[in-house]
Amino acid sequence: MIELADYPIFCRNITTIKETSKDNHDGVTLFMTMLEIPVINFDGVKDAYIFGLHLTESPKSNDALCILSDGTYLFIEFKNGYIDKKKVFDIRGKIYDSLLIFSDIINEGISSFRNNMDYILVYNEDR
Repeated sequence: MIELADYPIFCRNITTIKETSKDNHDGVTLFMTMLEIPVINFDGVKDAYIFGLHLTESPKSNDALCILSDGTYLFIEFKNGYIDKKKVFDIRGKIYDSLLIFSDIINEGISSFRNNMDYILVYNEDR
């Protein structure tokens, strides 16, 4: 398990799971959860990671990264509304890009996460 203090890019992006679940739709702010559990805003990590790289296309990223006390890493993505085939493709891209960014930041190969990483998709089918 990593020590957050060793990675300023993570420390600068600590927020709550409530904040990472925020959705602004038609001028209305909604939260998909009210939990105040601390997580890493991975969209912010991605933005900091690519800053200054002058990329022609920005990678995608999951909404949050949670590091559990047992050393498990959880990527979390919030989706409000219908998920069609294009959104499924986009979600897969977020998983892929986020894993590559995370593994590069902590200098670990992707295979090291096979037994200690999970993915949670939080979906609001009412929207």
